Amino acid sequence: RGELTLRGKTYKVNGTHVRDRSWGANRSEMHAPSPPIDWMTGVFNDNFAFSITAYDHPDTNPEWKDFLPVPGGDPTKGGWIYRDGQLIPIVSVVKRGGHNFSTLAPTDVEMTVTDANGRSYDIRGTVTVANRFGFWPTMDTYICLARWECEGMVCHGDLQQVQWHDYIRRFLNNPPVR
Repeated sequence: RGELTLRGKTYKVNGTHVRDRSWGANRSEMHAPSPPIDWMTGVFNDNFAFSITAYDHPDTNPEWKDFLPVPGGDPTKGGWIYRDGQLIPIVSVVKRGGHNFSTLAPTDVEMTVTDANGRSYDIRGTVTVANRFGFWPTMDTYICLARWECEGMVCHGDLQQVQWHDYIRRFLNNPPVR
């Protein structure tokens, strides 16, 4: 909470953000013939937040479905829901994201997330701004601000997407025909 001045304009700030490093996995620079993966976060209020890592679910017919396998088979790679004082693991994510095929920047996400208590959440996200980062020579990353909606609430948070070169070569400037 407070104020932020950027380029001479002052903005009031009153919100919460999540930066989760609990996954602790090593980042390999090996070739990865896999589809894009998203890490997404949002804080709706003091009693409802999420952090989710997942591929698009093959049942949603993503553009890469017949071209790239999901590593390990399960598109849900981890995450949690913080709800009413409980930190609850994610057990399932059925997600589909959209792309601008002239840049491959993410545009939106629709997902149904199920937690370990059996509660499901329909979460929709719209990317409001995207910035491409080339961290490693084997992949591209988009760091995005997303507007999240769930249960009539709205918040803003992260959508970070990693894309490996097989996906980029196949779909950049080449939208799928379905």
